[in-house]
Amino acid sequence: MKERLYIAYGSNLNISQMSYRCPTAAFRGVSVLKDYRLCFKSLYGGNNAFATIEPCMGAEVPVAVWKIEPRDEYALDRYEGFPVHYYKKNLTVSLAGRKVDVMVYIMNDKASYASPSEGYFKTVLEGYQSMGLNVDYLYEALDNHDLTLRNTNPLKYYRNNIGVTQEELAELAGIPLSSLQKYESKHRELGKASVGMVVRLAEALGVEVKCLV
Repeated sequence: MKERLYIAYGSNLNISQMSYRCPTAAFRGVSVLKDYRLCFKSLYGGNNAFATIEPCMGAEVPVAVWKIEPRDEYALDRYEGFPVHYYKKNLTVSLAGRKVDVMVYIMNDKASYASPSEGYFKTVLEGYQSMGLNVDYLYEALDNHDLTLRNTNPLKYYRNNIGVTQEELAELAGIPLSSLQKYESKHRELGKASVGMVVRLAEALGVEVKCLV
């Protein structure tokens, strides 16, 4: 019987997550999906975007190839919100020097570009790292709609991610507003701030200290 192959490009690159969700799935290797690009979209707006792919001539998306059983596909259907949130498409990739048919989930065409949550982005990033994939593809997906974690001041990014103003964050963290404004504008380096101030900002934002410095 022909194997049912599924390609993951987002959170299901994360081995521990995939093992939990689809315990009978077997990892077959990594590949590259040609003429598609990775992006983050949402059907509902806000900072709750998830990864998806869209056609883009000349672009490519690194993927993990999994052999799945019917019970795995059922679990994936539920996780991906098939057929409302994501639909399925059959594509072809190269694996170990040969062409193979694969199934992929793609977000509903009505979705629009949006920002992923920090937790979701971290899960996908861990997947990229565990698979040994080039994380530039992941950050480029954010760059495509000005939501980068690399080039945007992380303090400003995470503040916007939880939807608070500078005044509100300063009050939550118990720091002077003028200091916060200088750190966000990069007139001062947050890495040179006192440990206590950085810790208070991280706690107010709900992130780890290492995310800010």
